[in-house]
Amino acid sequence: MDLDLYEMFLDEELSFEELEDQINLVNEQYQSVNEYKEQFNEYTTTFNERKEQFYDTADFVIEAEE
Repeated sequence: MDLDLYEMFLDEELSFEELEDQINLVNEQYQSVNEYKEQFNEYTTTFNERKEQFYDTADFVIEAEE
């Protein structure tokens, strides 16, 4: 999508509407990626919390490496 947008700038006959449509598509893609990133971060936080609970319940001692 980004590449298409950049290539469009080379077109001297590019209309404002075409450019605006492509920018909107790119923005939608970025929004979608951001939503997936946020969901991934939530899953990661939940996983880490549950992993810590498991270690506490199992009396595992995890030492950080230096």
